[in-house]
Amino acid sequence: MPIRGHRIRPLLGAAIGLLALLAPPAARGDEPLRDPDLSTEGMRPLGPLRVRPFILVKDVGYDDNITFDSSQPLGDWTATAALGARAVLPMGDRGGILLQHESDYVAFLKYTDLNHLDGVTRAKAIGFLRDVEVWLEGSYASIEGRPTTEFLERIRQRVHALTTGARSLGEGRLGWSGYLRRERFSHGPGSGEAEATYQNLDRAEGTLSLTGVLKILPKTSLTLEGRRERISDEGSAQDRDARVTTILPGIEMDPSAPLQAAIRIGVARLEASEWGGATSSGCAVGEGNLTARLGGSGRVRAVVSRALEASASDTYLYYLANAWSAGYEQFFSQRWSAEILHGRGLNDYPEASASAPGPARRDRFETWEGAVRCRLEGGLMLTAVARRDQRDGTSGHMERGFYTVGASLDFQVAP
Repeated sequence: MPIRGHRIRPLLGAAIGLLALLAPPAARGDEPLRDPDLSTEGMRPLGPLRVRPFILVKDVGYDDNITFDSSQPLGDWTATAALGARAVLPMGDRGGILLQHESDYVAFLKYTDLNHLDGVTRAKAIGFLRDVEVWLEGSYASIEGRPTTEFLERIRQRVHALTTGARSLGEGRLGWSGYLRRERFSHGPGSGEAEATYQNLDRAEGTLSLTGVLKILPKTSLTLEGRRERISDEGSAQDRDARVTTILPGIEMDPSAPLQAAIRIGVARLEASEWGGATSSGCAVGEGNLTARLGGSGRVRAVVSRALEASASDTYLYYLANAWSAGYEQFFSQRWSAEILHGRGLNDYPEASASAPGPARRDRFETWEGAVRCRLEGGLMLTAVARRDQRDGTSGHMERGFYTVGASLDFQVAP
């Protein structure tokens, strides 16, 4: 039987977002057109760089489940202040360099021991070689919260990632892309109390992905992706070394079309050195998203996904993460719109360890969300959101079920 709690975040006023040192947008002639990461729109010159620093106050409201524990929830007023900057070094037709950082300070009024600082840093070098784009990207993130849907404890996750990749830029019928990524995940207790289960999450992941593209119509393409992943536990008593092989054929409709869609359906196979090389055979996986404009003033969005994920639990080898959501947004004018969204998810654990047998486990999720948006001058957006989440788990102290109800009013800078 699920245990439930509630989150209520009525806002008495807008959370204020302020662009510091805002200058008129740079000329469009300065913008490389082949990669959006090198866009200089809304940025000011600083020597050879184009820079946009910002200050943002967001998520101001009351949260009655700040520890994600519905058995004994704690409530408090909270707010987040963010400081960051985005800088681009354009190099004309040769490419450019992107530098980006954001630091968020999350403060609580009563339980000040939960105050903490989050940060995300990203650097990307992009080069153009005739009809090929190549890039090298490094990033670091340190964030406190729930790193996966398997755990509800508030813990800190640190992620180091290095990615290199390339893609074709030609206008022909054939195209391709690929990347090689290495990620290292480390975890520790959050600002409040946390259980030792976070140690099972420490791991290193390597991914190699290759995708081919065949344009069959001006706005429609067939795709085929092959992906190989390796997951190695670090600092865990499980000593797992898992490999996941995924084949995903699909079809995409160009974003400029009135009907935008992408559907990929394939198979994934996981093999783990733990448990005598146990494998999952032929799990169906895939993803799809659809966006359609209705009557010139409405927009429908739908997203479906099914993925095979290696489990950090001592009992289960993997789980199938199923999720879907559907939403409708109504545009009342060029500035005002309202959206309602509903989504559901299911984490299904079909296989348990022979050395640590456990009952069948299923975790269900449900979300209702409503939002009102106002688009302002200078690329600013005012958003009010009300949200309710429910999680129903089946067994164990980690599978708590609870309700959350939230509302926020953010003053944000549109990307």
